[in-house]
Amino acid sequence: MSTLYGEPFIMTVDGQPIHLREAHDFSWLSAFGRVFRVLQGTTSGCIGFGVEKDGQRFYLRHAGALPFGFFGDPKQAIDDLRASLALYRCVQHPAINPVLSQHEVPGGFVQAFPWLEGFVLSSEEDYARFRAFSLVQRLAWYDALVDALAACEQQGIIPLGLSDTHLIIHDQNRHIALTTIHRFRQLPTTSAPARTPGMPWYRAPECQQEVALDETTAVFTAGALAYTFLGDRVHHGPQPWEGSPQMLSLASTATHPLREQRQQSVASFQQAWRQAVRSFDLPNTITGR
Repeated sequence: MSTLYGEPFIMTVDGQPIHLREAHDFSWLSAFGRVFRVLQGTTSGCIGFGVEKDGQRFYLRHAGALPFGFFGDPKQAIDDLRASLALYRCVQHPAINPVLSQHEVPGGFVQAFPWLEGFVLSSEEDYARFRAFSLVQRLAWYDALVDALAACEQQGIIPLGLSDTHLIIHDQNRHIALTTIHRFRQLPTTSAPARTPGMPWYRAPECQQEVALDETTAVFTAGALAYTFLGDRVHHGPQPWEGSPQMLSLASTATHPLREQRQQSVASFQQAWRQAVRSFDLPNTITGR
């Protein structure tokens, strides 16, 4: 039985519903433990599972099924997930959740990660909760993410496919991490407009054309993230903005539609941004809720 545009085909594992376009074999999940959460709704063709075994929790990312709302090729989703191991091997950073293992499973492929307890920016309510944290705290989180992008840049990796759901506030609301980099790309690479994943506000304009991408594509993403942390994440502009005019100028330059007008590397953006933060009169406490 399959469904294309109507109601999802719903399977359950350990009482947790999985919304699919057609039935799939998930019997292999029992070897990883009890499923306590299913994370779905992405455009990557992957389904996430929170599993618990012997008192330990893990996050599984699976490709091979047909999640409801996904109309791509599950074989391509498997290939993308399998190939991403090379990215995780190239760059290791405290703000990137690491792959622990990966496995061939019936009809698909799965990677295992540490389970991070926290919240992602998946709804307006979560985003409002995130923006309620102090400016100092959000700047610290933003610095960690830009540092992760700079570490990727050192290995020739650019951040494609970034989504708000990939940003998790965890460990009692004191740390931030990227839950996945599996759609990031190794340079040299060319954009594929029909398959460009992620939130549109993190995608540089050149991603909508079939052109070679470069470090300035990553600079755009770094600048766009600044608006998520300090301004309007969807409509990049001066209102509202909580940082200094110098920081706004840097974010505006980073997200310029013309690549040659941006900072030419994440490293140069990071250096200028940190200097701007040091020059900004900030409160000396980090608070959150």
